[in-house]
Amino acid sequence: MPDVIVHEDEDQGVEVASAHDAAVAEGAAEVHEEQAEEHADEARAAAEVAASAAQANIESVGQAAEAAEVATGAAEIATEAESRIVEAVQAQSAVIQSLVDELRAGREAATAKPPTPEKPAKTADKPPERRGFGHRYYGR
Repeated sequence: MPDVIVHEDEDQGVEVASAHDAAVAEGAAEVHEEQAEEHADEARAAAEVAASAAQANIESVGQAAEAAEVATGAAEIATEAESRIVEAVQAQSAVIQSLVDELRAGREAATAKPPTPEKPAKTADKPPERRGFGHRYYGR
């Protein structure tokens, strides 16, 4: 029968390779753990930034609502002012039209022929005679 020769070096090579693989796996696990911690820290920081951004959005929504209320009030005031302006312009137009009508009437009256006075009808009446002493200064 043939003799089987087992070298101990080969067994040691498998053990060394296994130990090496285990050390690599352990090192990889540590690296992954460190990376996980770094990523967790980054995630916490990102969550804080997101929370502050959400708070800023909430505040800006409140400010936008207040601005919308102010704009609505300003629009109502502008509408009231517009109606008052329209009324004032209409009143001015009416006054100007009445002045124009008066001016036209005055011009028409000025260019029209003045009415000729009618002569009184002749009557048999005579003016009263003077009686009395007259004026004393002149001796009458």
